[in-house]
Amino acid sequence: MIINNKRRKIYLLAGLPLAVIVAYIFVRITPYFKNHPTPAALTVFMEFLRGLFFAIAIGMIFNEDSRINGIIYCGIFAAIPVFYVNVSPWANITLLLLAFGSGAGVGAVAVIRSVLSNRYDSLAKIAKLLFTIFFAIIIGFLA
Repeated sequence: MIINNKRRKIYLLAGLPLAVIVAYIFVRITPYFKNHPTPAALTVFMEFLRGLFFAIAIGMIFNEDSRINGIIYCGIFAAIPVFYVNVSPWANITLLLLAFGSGAGVGAVAVIRSVLSNRYDSLAKIAKLLFTIFFAIIIGFLA
């Protein structure tokens, strides 16, 4: 992604340290997850969203403009299950894989539709919406 606008470069450079700070905060609040496990329905829904987002991120890799973001999103949403299984080893892995697979299937349909219509911007919009929903649910659970 080539950033031509100077203001956008400043926002990007300001956003990177902010992202590191937020990641540090999430790492620090990990013990909270150990003390208060998430409800099963919320866990399954989040896993569905993660599968949907993972498929959308793979679809974003096909477009040159959003390839870097797609790779970053794939890395993020591939690392989440490692975190979750380490925090809650009692999780029902079969159920979580089923939810992830169904989310990935729905995401694959959206990717195929975007590829056939050559509208990759819709994948970026879906990714932005999913990111917002995903982290709003996390913040809502922590509140």
